Amino acid sequence: MRCRAVLVMMIAGIFPIIAWAENPQNDDNFNPYLYLAPGSNYSRMGKSLAQRYEPEMISMIGRIHREIKSDRFEMMDLNQSPAGGVGFWINPEILARDSRFLGVIAKVNIKLPYFPDSDAGRICDALDAFGKDLFIIIEETLDQIPDNSVKGAVVILIYSKSRLEDPNFMDQAEISVMFISREDLKKYNHHQLSLQKLFDRVDFYYFHTQDQIRFFFKYFLHG
Repeated sequence: MRCRAVLVMMIAGIFPIIAWAENPQNDDNFNPYLYLAPGSNYSRMGKSLAQRYEPEMISMIGRIHREIKSDRFEMMDLNQSPAGGVGFWINPEILARDSRFLGVIAKVNIKLPYFPDSDAGRICDALDAFGKDLFIIIEETLDQIPDNSVKGAVVILIYSKSRLEDPNFMDQAEISVMFISREDLKKYNHHQLSLQKLFDRVDFYYFHTQDQIRFFFKYFLHG
């Protein structure tokens, strides 16, 4: 498993704080545009990509909303995250300027009677509950995005023992970020890779403390 501890480093570009939109709670008022990363989250190149494939992202947001129904899973929106919950984001490990990954940010409640004592254990609990459906939706969306600059998926899980509606959820939360290539995501979904082998090929980033989580939202995640 390729893991990196999060260091207090500066990633080029500081993004302005945006006004967060009101989050509709009623399904009748569901607005998928509230989940899209805003233009301020992107470079010129990333913004062009996001505009080109906005219909595919909107369709993916709708599928996640309809197909993953649980009080333990919630996509982030602009009311909770300055990056929204869906976008094209950069893997800092890849130096090519035009490389992006189609990403989803979600809050997940860890329901085990104990909080697993390793990052891998916490990720596995979240993926056991929601990973299969989420990975399939992302893969099928990537199939509709033939652009060679989109290298794969980035799945960002914000997990906590607290219930999602708990106002202190983020105080107890940690974040894992998984950058997965198109090929590996497809192989995993079609049972050609085990979860352990997938983990061996993924670029992982972890954010444990409140300072690291603030760093993640302000500096790490951009397109």
